Amino acid sequence: PESFSENCENEIKLLQQKLADSVRNEIQYELYCKNAEKARLEADSVFSQLLELQSAHKNINGTSEFLRENLAEITKKLNEISLLEQQLFQKTETFNSIQFKYTSSKNIFNSLCRNYLKWKTALKLWDKTITLFEVERQGDVMQSASKYFAEITSNAYNAVRNSVVSGDGLVAFDGQNNKAVDKLSSGTREQLLLVLRLALIEYIEKNAPTNISMPVLMDDIFVNYDANREKNAWSVLEKFAQKHQIIFCRAKAKI
Repeated sequence: PESFSENCENEIKLLQQKLADSVRNEIQYELYCKNAEKARLEADSVFSQLLELQSAHKNINGTSEFLRENLAEITKKLNEISLLEQQLFQKTETFNSIQFKYTSSKNIFNSLCRNYLKWKTALKLWDKTITLFEVERQGDVMQSASKYFAEITSNAYNAVRNSVVSGDGLVAFDGQNNKAVDKLSSGTREQLLLVLRLALIEYIEKNAPTNISMPVLMDDIFVNYDANREKNAWSVLEKFAQKHQIIFCRAKAKI
């Protein structure tokens, strides 16, 4: 929108320049009109002389030649006046065309400005609404996942969000910045997957038409966990196992 507005302003300036040129041409035309009037007066004078010469034609030799010369001059001046009239018509037509283009461009520019302001306001309201949604209305799944994720990562990440504004999709929030899933380490991604599974199980059970408790099957999911996060994950699973059956397979004998 800013580039288009600048182009419109340049176009308007160009039209204004053409309008100014047309006004200058109008001034020149006025000068032409004055000259035409002067020529007309001269023509009147010539005609008067012609009448006097015609009345004295019988007594003056060579009067006819003099009259022919004056007639040629009059014809020349009349042709000049005719040319000036044609030029005036052309300039008037050009001025009207420029004025029409200027008015049309101005109307288009004003319409574009109004549309730009409406869309800009709508975009601000949209961003504000989406931000509010991300902060306050993530839903039961994200809230439950955030709680488990904070516990497993020792609050290194305290929230899980589905970021619409940034376009990153699912992100982990570390208290200052959102981190996209592909920016997380392998272990952290697996921990995020675990808490989402637990949160989804709780959500399904909560919204089920009957009271159910879903079993959980896991196969050696702690391969990429460090010692501290593995300890925290066991703590989460112990609490989760109070209401759910957890079947855990592991290569190591010790759990």
